[in-house]
Amino acid sequence: NLYRGGRLTKAAAGIGELANLKPVVTLEKGKVAVCYKALGKNKACSHIIKHYSELDIDTDYPLYFIYAKDNSNTEMLRNKMIAAGLDVADCPSYNLGPVLGTHVGVGVFGIAYVTH
Repeated sequence: NLYRGGRLTKAAAGIGELANLKPVVTLEKGKVAVCYKALGKNKACSHIIKHYSELDIDTDYPLYFIYAKDNSNTEMLRNKMIAAGLDVADCPSYNLGPVLGTHVGVGVFGIAYVTH
């Protein structure tokens, strides 16, 4: 979907697919940026957990798990975060919906949170 959306060239998309690259993106102050390129979902989860653990999270706001259509990756991330000692068992999960889902693709997953 990154290729079809014009965010990657056809060659870059092909290489990424062959290498099983999973871009980890952030949205800060209205800007989307790739903060890490992981080799597979497990390494992407590990990076998300590491990044989240290093931040000054504003606990006045809840953490949300987000996904596009299929929440199995979200549940995998939740379980890995719980195993890492993070209190996220009761955090809700939300489907991004068809508008955002079209741009990111089925199976995308992540977390949404607020920092200080």
